[in-house]
Amino acid sequence: MGLFDIFKSAFSNSTNTKKTNYVQPTKSNYIPTYYIEDWQPKLKYPKYDKLFSLQKYLESIDLPQDTITTIIESKNVFGEAKKVITHITEQIPLSEMCYHETIRVGKWIKLMALWESPPEYIFENTFNYILLRLGWMCHWDMLQQKALNISGLNDILDACKHDDYKKIISYFDSDILSCFALSHIKSNKTLSEAVAIGFNYLEMNTKHNGSAHGSFYNLYGKQQIKCLIGKIIESAYIQNKFSSKRLFLKEDDVVRVNTQNLKYDVSKMKTVRGFYLPNIEDVENIKNDVMHLNTFLLKAKMLISSFPAVQINAEDLVFRFGKVLKDESTEFCVFTYTPNTPTGKASKYPLKLGFWCDRTSKERQVKQGRGFSIIPPNGIQGDIEFLANGELGKARVIIVYNGSFYIVNILDKKGEKIITKIESNNNKGERIELYNANRKD
Repeated sequence: MGLFDIFKSAFSNSTNTKKTNYVQPTKSNYIPTYYIEDWQPKLKYPKYDKLFSLQKYLESIDLPQDTITTIIESKNVFGEAKKVITHITEQIPLSEMCYHETIRVGKWIKLMALWESPPEYIFENTFNYILLRLGWMCHWDMLQQKALNISGLNDILDACKHDDYKKIISYFDSDILSCFALSHIKSNKTLSEAVAIGFNYLEMNTKHNGSAHGSFYNLYGKQQIKCLIGKIIESAYIQNKFSSKRLFLKEDDVVRVNTQNLKYDVSKMKTVRGFYLPNIEDVENIKNDVMHLNTFLLKAKMLISSFPAVQINAEDLVFRFGKVLKDESTEFCVFTYTPNTPTGKASKYPLKLGFWCDRTSKERQVKQGRGFSIIPPNGIQGDIEFLANGELGKARVIIVYNGSFYIVNILDKKGEKIITKIESNNNKGERIELYNANRKD
């Protein structure tokens, strides 16, 4: 869920304990038509460093560094990586099974592609991934055997109706679709043959309703889902935006950034779930960097009269230096270090500070019609992205204030730090622009 979705959910008039009157959405009965020619992707099978690419991929999914080291140094690298990626450590509610299986199968596909597994496995699992992703979109509940979000597929079905290929594939991980295309090249099969393998896999592995994909495929509307999957493959090949640059890397192509040249040296910090916890000696500098953002909050008030008169209090910043629980929310200051872009180029903003301030009020409920609306607690959070020279490159301040949110976006433009955009929400919970530096009124 993205930032706006979180706020929209929090500020919408959805009920918490009682039902409200609303129009029940209806499932679309539209069945897409699709057409598969024997197209070839505009893509070359890459030359890459297998172990290096795997290591970078494992880092990208926020595995602990000691786990990655254990995998890379093991005698059976592929087997160890598979064990970590596919192992489920917690009981998953049946209503969320499609979501968790989509994530798991997606990781598995990328691992198989990097380790040059047979193309047929990629074809089969890509179709399974697409099926599960569709189930996730409509929130398929295995236990109740129904979609909890009945209209969840209406947008993509509408895109199919209008041949909006770009929108159709926007719902799916482009790297997974690229893995499918690369396996198509490697297999020397026609696209029709690859698609047939995918559909045959679904037919053979959905005979029972005891799995997320089997339950959804058989009970939601098999013909509609099958044609939708075909349309997705057609759209991917017509768009032909496949890329191997994000997953398949050569070590020599990656530009490295010396952490000691950064404003904050992450090499000396403790890592937690892919984040870096600031050291005690970093606290004062972090407070100074965050407090500097108050200048822009004052400017935002001058630009927008309705903007709240709030300031960041240095003493409200939350720091953690000890143990962090596995499932604990990241409601404290952390650094993220990404020295390279997905294609291996030097990142413009290699270091990001995510900051969090203590909430100054408590979450509460207010009566809304026959139900309740949640008012989230007041507070400030945000992030600062630093240039390689340690200067502020861009920043974002998120303010929750009396049931509304405000987002101030700041950018370095040729050495000058300016507010580029101010956003808020209206009384329907919809995101709106209050100010845009590029807008000509």
